[in-house]
Amino acid sequence: MELGPKRDIFVPCLVSLDRLSEICRQQKLKCADLDITRHNLNYYEVEYLCNYQKKEDMEFYLVKWKGYPESENSWLSRKDLKCKDLLNVFHKDMERESKRQRQVQIVNGKKPRRHIRKLHPTVAEYLKLKGQQRLLLAAWQKDLNRKKNHSALILVENDVDLEGPPASFIYINEYRPMDGVVMAKEPVVGCSCKDCFSERGNGCCPTINFTSFAYNNSGRVKVKPGTPIYECNSLCQCGPECKNRVVQKGIPFPLCIFRTDNGRGWGVKTMQKIKKNSFVMEYVGELIPSEEAERRGVIYDRAGTTYLFDLDFCKDDYTVDATFYGNISHFVNHSCEPNLQVYSTFINNHDFSQPRIAFFAMDDLAAGEELTFDYNIKEITEDMADAPNSPIQASPLSSHKCPDSSSRALHGQVTNGPVAIASYSIAPDSSGSVPNGSITNGQVLNSPISNGLVPNGLVKNDLISNSSSQNESCNKDTVLHTTVTTSPKQRARITCKCGASTCRKFLY
Repeated sequence: MELGPKRDIFVPCLVSLDRLSEICRQQKLKCADLDITRHNLNYYEVEYLCNYQKKEDMEFYLVKWKGYPESENSWLSRKDLKCKDLLNVFHKDMERESKRQRQVQIVNGKKPRRHIRKLHPTVAEYLKLKGQQRLLLAAWQKDLNRKKNHSALILVENDVDLEGPPASFIYINEYRPMDGVVMAKEPVVGCSCKDCFSERGNGCCPTINFTSFAYNNSGRVKVKPGTPIYECNSLCQCGPECKNRVVQKGIPFPLCIFRTDNGRGWGVKTMQKIKKNSFVMEYVGELIPSEEAERRGVIYDRAGTTYLFDLDFCKDDYTVDATFYGNISHFVNHSCEPNLQVYSTFINNHDFSQPRIAFFAMDDLAAGEELTFDYNIKEITEDMADAPNSPIQASPLSSHKCPDSSSRALHGQVTNGPVAIASYSIAPDSSGSVPNGSITNGQVLNSPISNGLVPNGLVKNDLISNSSSQNESCNKDTVLHTTVTTSPKQRARITCKCGASTCRKFLY
């Protein structure tokens, strides 16, 4: 709102942009910010279709016009509609819901109608709600792609039910430390390689940290699960195209958040082929101390869900909580036959207690295949040190082990994927943290939980850490070894719905 030639004053608006567009068109007002000009003031754009009827072989559709209230909806013949995509989507929704209605009629002993001339009121109401839902999902998809820091597209689809975007979820691209949690922003040491792949045995980052170069020439991981990955960092002399910069480049494939049809809520699928051992995504969220994780875990357990992922690479000091803050990994489901493998990764932050969690493809994945990982992760342990060509076997470091950090009760024993649970949610405060004992009415966000990452690897404390106190449990001569144990708490066993041929039937 302009009050003078030299000064603009802006005030918050209490209505949506769509509502403002409605008001402008009703009052015949032009607005450059809303893209309403004298040229399109009287244009009519189909927002969605919400009903259908057939008269004498002619099809008619009830149209919701963009920028106008529902009271202005009007019927239009098919030949007058120039929205092919909306028509196709509408007919798919109509056939799906009509089929469901016919099945209900058969169960109730009624004879279903074979030819549709006029929709049942419940079907028409469903189609209206479906049109509104698609608008919300499209807006959410646009918001996700605006916030992501990688070039690959994120899609959203729900052809199963009327569930809309999850409430109280904020998309982030990296760990969000809770107040009081300190994360290293700069690495301590970097390499001076010009070509890290050809010089990988002569002082590149993995060699400095006494482990193997993780990737082949195509950027796919070649080290065994449990081996830590050390990528080149901001102090390294190599450029952005270095073969040892993979995870830090972000998600490389277009992925889709979709609604599963077997009661597992939201899931994630790839939209293109992914080759075995390729990097797929990171697991990110709020980085919280273990004590806070224990407290939140009690609250989450009451709701029957959690997103807590223990970072017990060596010490068990921190947990990633993706309940309110996370990326697309927030929606990845569990499977007893997963196709994603977890690796602990270190880039700019070499603190052993704060590894980045990277997912790599375990097999070649087809376009449209759902991505899953095993929430009850059990990594390779001592046997890895005895394997031929193992980086642990080849290293001069050996002797004692890190204290087993898995003795802490693993909170958040796994739910069966992101299934919506009504009546509870946990409300973050202004700082993003969950207040003590804060539970409010609403929707609980359900999604993947990992019962702790337990990789093994080889570390050299004095070369990597800028604070000996940070890594006091990991001495120089250390082979890491932790195992996942179930919580000593008495909890109801949760049925697994992954559908795998080797399904364990229960998540824990």
